[in-house]
Amino acid sequence: MPLKKLEVPTTSITEVKKSPMDVFQQAREAGTGVYVFN
Repeated sequence: MPLKKLEVPTTSITEVKKSPMDVFQQAREAGTGVYVFN
């Protein structure tokens, strides 16, 4: 079974702490959630 590519935007926890509204905007524009890496 082939691996499925992650089709959602990604960001780091540092970026979320710096500017959470930018991350929400990114999700809004993509029409999906945003995967946050630790």
